[in-house]
Amino acid sequence: MRNIPAMHLILNTPELKDKIKPNLLAKIIRQEINKIKENSPINLTNEKSDQEHEKLRKIIIQNAQAQILKLNKLKIKRVINCTGVILNTNLGRIPMAQHLIDSVASNLTSYIDLEQDIIGGERIDRLRHISEIFKFLTDCEDCLVVNNNASAVMLIVNSLSKNLNVVISRQELIEIGGNFRLPDIIAASGGLLKEIGTTNRTKPQDYTNATDKTTGIILKCHLSNFQISGFTQSVSIDELAKLKLKAPIVYDLGSAFFTGYFDQASEAILSDFLLNDSIIGKTDLISFSGDKLFGGCQAGIILGKTKYIKKLKSNPLYRACRVDKITVMLLENLLINYLKPSHKINLPAFNFINQSQENLKLLAQSIAGQHNDRLDNLTLLPCPTQLLFGGGNITSCQKDSFGIEIISKHGKKTNYIHKFMRNFDPPILGVAKHDKFVLDLATLLNDDYDILLTAIYELDKNILAG
Repeated sequence: MRNIPAMHLILNTPELKDKIKPNLLAKIIRQEINKIKENSPINLTNEKSDQEHEKLRKIIIQNAQAQILKLNKLKIKRVINCTGVILNTNLGRIPMAQHLIDSVASNLTSYIDLEQDIIGGERIDRLRHISEIFKFLTDCEDCLVVNNNASAVMLIVNSLSKNLNVVISRQELIEIGGNFRLPDIIAASGGLLKEIGTTNRTKPQDYTNATDKTTGIILKCHLSNFQISGFTQSVSIDELAKLKLKAPIVYDLGSAFFTGYFDQASEAILSDFLLNDSIIGKTDLISFSGDKLFGGCQAGIILGKTKYIKKLKSNPLYRACRVDKITVMLLENLLINYLKPSHKINLPAFNFINQSQENLKLLAQSIAGQHNDRLDNLTLLPCPTQLLFGGGNITSCQKDSFGIEIISKHGKKTNYIHKFMRNFDPPILGVAKHDKFVLDLATLLNDDYDILLTAIYELDKNILAG
């Protein structure tokens, strides 16, 4: 034990000093000393040995340096998405437009008039600008924003249907990623689940028969991650509105977009999520995500009638769901962009979805044509792919895309290629299936290309080692 260096000697080591707070460094060193005692009790002796002392000192310093380095890398990092999924939840859904970030950057380092009427001196609503623009863009009476769409549903149920029935079709009792189930959200919000219809068929009279004085809301939810086909029937918002039921109609749309920003083919594929005055006018409240197809940051946007929005605002739970200043400013600037002609809006969601397969094919052929002759061990093969729009309730939407298959000239190396790309800095995520590794090009950002090519050439040098 006498050969283990004293704590104070290692604390003052130049390699460790000033790399981390002294008390945290002491914690790391203590952990490393304890590891030595636990893992090598037989080799520790009370006989003094300068050689053994120096050996243990170096081990502790090296392990401490590694631990400090590891702690400093514990942060979310950039990845390059070639998975063929545009709205990829695991990858942060979708990149945010740089011009939106730039538009709020200066305000983040100064005080702002978030809830302050500068002239009158009164405290005012932080969502005042967002509400005003939404009311101008749509026929909604009022607007509320919370931190995500699940929060929006929870706040609505708790405000309008606590201890009352939430009437919903069995077809729409969805589960989203992370094991979050709509019935659980309703229960946690204090609502009483009232299922109607069957798994495959729900009819207008099912809503009529289920709605009475015990009904808080009628909840319509867009299907998520699946489709029902065959002998089916469902009730549209148009049909539901015509029933004139004595309970507010709430539509959890999930994702939404305004017309005119996607090409005609893509807009047709995504038509279920079109946000227009017709659908707003036939519902009492409608909720959707601020990112996904809408192109902004994560938020739960609620549009609808003033009398119901007021109830939501007066609920103490709203305070727990309220968005911060960053979300407010990002949404404000996004909505200001929606005031411009559609061709002047530059958002990644629009750019990715609007790309044609033909243009992506030309890009893939260009990359392969320019670089195949320079690669010793790899071949880049342009190939058609299927681009998934992704993002929870739009996973069933897809269109034709194009990518590049990376092929080793030395036999099957798919697993090695996949692993190499994942471990690159930044990681490059592609699709490995059927013993092939493919990079879909639809979601590449401008500054991704050089990194991708660098990774391919590094892979070319190292492929034989795999």
